[in-house]
Amino acid sequence: MKTLLIVESPAKAKKFAKSLGSDYLVIGTAGHIRDLPHNEMGVEAPNYSPKYVTQQGKSKIIRALKDAAKVCDKVVIATDLDREGEAIAWHIQQVLKLKNYDRITFNSTNKQAILDALAKPRQIDMAMVRAQEARRVLDRRIGYCVSPLLRKMLGESYPGGRVQSPSVRLVKQRRDEIDNHVPVDYLSVELQLKKGEVFCKAKLDISSFASKATEFNDIAVANRAANVTCVNVSDIKINPVIVKAPKPFITTDLMQEATSKLMLGIKKVTSIAQELYQEGLITYIRTDAPALGPVALDMIRGYAVDNGFDVPAKPNVYAAAEDAQEAHEGIYPPDMNVKDILGLNSRFTADHQKLYSLIWNRTLACQMVAGKDEKTVITFAAANEEFKYVASGTVVKSAGWRKVYKPADDGADKSGSKAQLPDFSEELNGCVAITPVGGEIGKKKTKPPSLYNQATFLKKMASLGIGRPATIASIIETISIRHNYISVSKKLALDITPRGETLVASLSGKFSFFEFEYTRDVEQRLDNILSGDDTYLKVVSEIDAELGSEMAVLSTLKLVNHAAKGRDKCEVEGCDGHYMPRIGGKFEGCSSFPECTSTRQPKGTKAKVKRAVYQGVKVDDDCPCCKKGVVGTKTFDKKGTNKGREFFHCSIYGCKLFQWVNQNQAA
Repeated sequence: MKTLLIVESPAKAKKFAKSLGSDYLVIGTAGHIRDLPHNEMGVEAPNYSPKYVTQQGKSKIIRALKDAAKVCDKVVIATDLDREGEAIAWHIQQVLKLKNYDRITFNSTNKQAILDALAKPRQIDMAMVRAQEARRVLDRRIGYCVSPLLRKMLGESYPGGRVQSPSVRLVKQRRDEIDNHVPVDYLSVELQLKKGEVFCKAKLDISSFASKATEFNDIAVANRAANVTCVNVSDIKINPVIVKAPKPFITTDLMQEATSKLMLGIKKVTSIAQELYQEGLITYIRTDAPALGPVALDMIRGYAVDNGFDVPAKPNVYAAAEDAQEAHEGIYPPDMNVKDILGLNSRFTADHQKLYSLIWNRTLACQMVAGKDEKTVITFAAANEEFKYVASGTVVKSAGWRKVYKPADDGADKSGSKAQLPDFSEELNGCVAITPVGGEIGKKKTKPPSLYNQATFLKKMASLGIGRPATIASIIETISIRHNYISVSKKLALDITPRGETLVASLSGKFSFFEFEYTRDVEQRLDNILSGDDTYLKVVSEIDAELGSEMAVLSTLKLVNHAAKGRDKCEVEGCDGHYMPRIGGKFEGCSSFPECTSTRQPKGTKAKVKRAVYQGVKVDDDCPCCKKGVVGTKTFDKKGTNKGREFFHCSIYGCKLFQWVNQNQAA
């Protein structure tokens, strides 16, 4: 009996085919096989019934699925268990016209998990399908309705979208915070104390003089506090600190850690991680759940024990976020014995090894014992008790999991000493006065927030519930390179552009989808479709009606294209457009495209030389281009459609003559 098992990932299909044996024919769809058409809306009121077409490049896969279904006795659809996976399963069932099929799901890629799932088949959950369909339709309605209106009102293309537009607003908001920041002067005071050969610094406790550190600016008080002649130890607190092991990577955490620790862009991290997954070196990279299955836990803990690493008596268990879909396990290497991967594939680079090592170390750390620290806080009081000072230090008593994985910088205050503080127990309660070695007044200014880099941008997007971690790289690429709404520096800092400012000004306060809370609200309504508390038609029609009202109001307003200021007018007679950057600035095109197709090289760049077409060119004639050389012929030997064609060239090196032998000779 032959069974056709349909999964999403071709790489996963190869792995399953090996583990399940010859009784199974496993095919991967590479994601969705159908979608709304690109050249039209594809869904209209009042019924909002989507029109689906085969996705570009998926006809071959569909044919393979149909052919396989004919020769197999049974069809099992094993796409992912989130809403997207359920929708893909439904599209497969519809395209193949399956009446008898099994739908299974699993969140682990080992053989036993698949066999367990095969023993518990079900039918497609249409509530999940309709929830996904609602999100896709809303994205289409917003993008395909708002973008043409903005184009009409601003005189050039300004694509808007449910996820992309709030992303641009986030970058603009940070730029405004930086530009509007007013530096505030404040003071700090530190005493230098010593016992034996051990030094420490004690900070002035300003709580009696100001509500927060940045409001303390009394120089007279600071001078007195910095010049006290003796202090007493009024309190010593020693507290044990348990540092829990980090959870296995989920997509968001991996992107943040890799961009900050390895200084790789999100797009590169995504690409490398996908290659590692396709090679079977790590598990599926699109996951929001850190949980690991029993097989993974046994493998990781077994490796740790065999190699002398301390593990707790029971496995460390990690819970997913409240809104997680938990379609997959956390990200980990299926075989912990594999540490060096450079020799496994000729395409692998040092960056592949770095990212794999980051995942490998995090995986091992997640099942190791907790770290143990000892934090000491010593409070000093001036002799006249006018001032109090605090010194703190943390000592690592047991590294635990930190032996293999370096904790990420969480942005906490790092001014406290990590070294052992002097032992002031004898001086406690004023038994012995301490003479400071010196005092120092720090004159400081508050600083504005930094521009988002790709890691902090991803973290902020995740906290607001905007977009999905796996799509952040494509979002950044779209709003920077394609639409020129933001710029990305060499250090991966994100900043707003004039076009981005125009988009934000045009949408802000006018559309609900532009608000940061919108995505969470929509997700809640999608969950209501799943629970049966709401319906597809009600959710889509109500949100689309609100969008229509907002567009009607916008059409009555006057929008200003800030990005158009200072641009050159189009050179085409009768065209009212102006030149604007295209494809990330590689060339400039008319803002009236597609009505006007005029283009030019950006100012300051060397224009490409256009090759002239000469009449009656023959071999051995004088070169019509440079007037010095002799015409000859060569065969084009580079790859492409022109390979093998003959062309005329000049005998003088550097001459620009290049003309196909069979080219039309008309002037």
